Order: sequence, then structure tokens, then C-alpha cells
Amino acid sequence: MNRKRHDYVNVSVFRRHPKMDDAALIRLVYYFCNGMPLEAVAKTLGLSRKSVRAHYLDLRARLTKPKFRRWHALYNALIAIPDEKEERRLKGMLMELMAGCYYSRCYGNYASGNRKNRICRRCPLSEAFSKAGHLDSAIEAIDAVSAFYRQLGIRSDVAPDKQTVFLERFIHASIVACLQESAKKQPGGLLDPKDDGFQGMGTLLVMVMDDLAADNEPR
Repeated sequence: MNRKRHDYVNVSVFRRHPKMDDAALIRLVYYFCNGMPLEAVAKTLGLSRKSVRAHYLDLRARLTKPKFRRWHALYNALIAIPDEKEERRLKGMLMELMAGCYYSRCYGNYASGNRKNRICRRCPLSEAFSKAGHLDSAIEAIDAVSAFYRQLGIRSDVAPDKQTVFLERFIHASIVACLQESAKKQPGGLLDPKDDGFQGMGTLLVMVMDDLAADNEPR
């Protein structure tokens, strides 16, 4: 019988109803953390683009959990104050403003070359960031997230609201940037999966796989 690369016995440590074997899932998580495009991962693992995309969105949501905060460098840098509850509230407000810019029509027109100025007159960020001198940094961060998701090959995705989507995208981009900056790399340029440092790829890989395995434990 001819079998595809992802046909296997339906048993997994990490998933109740797996669509790939555990070895392939570990590789997918590794590629996700390297910021590899959907098409490349699908081709490498012999999976459909749709399946890889679904796993990427699931992993992205998981990485917003506090346990992964050490890799949230860009997000952590937005605001840092002793009162954690107030910090979360303020960051939520910033994410709402940044999401408004990220999904605005004026940004889409600018990205398509249909307008000259990046900042529109009604930009939701102007009042919040310009007085503190951080408007350029906010715009740079938004544009970096947009470029990262174009490179991944993910245009739109479904979530309860746009702010949730943008937060997940922002943290995903933040984690990949943190790994590229801090983690060890292999000679070919990919992250070293054996790096067990505080912000190492191996450390993150183990934590993500443990988080996946926790979903599969008997309740």
C-alpha cells in the first residue's frame, strides 16, 4: 500500500486526535519558532498548507501564556511598572490602539502604494504616542509584525476580535525576534534545538511540547 509521509498509527503524547506523528509535530513547532513560512513547512513535512496554518495559529495563541513571558521581549518593553495589574491594563489599551492602526484602511492603502504618508490624520496612535516621542517606534513595531506575517504567508485569521489577533501576532513576532537575538544558532542559520539557555530554542521547545502534552492528559 502506498502511504503518504504523514500516515501513522493514531497515537500521540501531545494530541488526542493527531494529524501527524509526534516527531513531525516537534519539527513543526521548531519551524514555527524559527519563523519559517507555511509553504516551506508544509513541503518539508508532507502536510497540507491548511494543516500547518491551523497548527501555527494554535501555537501562536499558546505562546501568549505568562509562562512564555521571558521570550516576550518586545511586548515586555512596551510598559514596565511594579503594579502588574495596572501594567496589563495599560498594555491592553496600547494593543487596542496599535490594532486599530494595524487593521486600518489607511495602512492598507499605504502598504499597497496608494498613499504617500504612513501616518494618517486620524491615526489612533498619534495622540497616545507622539507626545511621549514613541510614535515612530510604535509604527515600526506594527510594520514589523505586518512584514513578518506576509513572510509567513498568513494574511487573515479568525479570532474573537481584532485586538486578540494583533496581540497574538505581536507576541509571535516578538518571540521569533527574541530567539534570533538571544538564542544559539546552527551553522545553517536555524536555531539550535539543543540550546537549553534561559531564552534558548531548546528550552522553549520543551516548554511548548509540555504545554501540548498537558492537553492530552486524562481529566
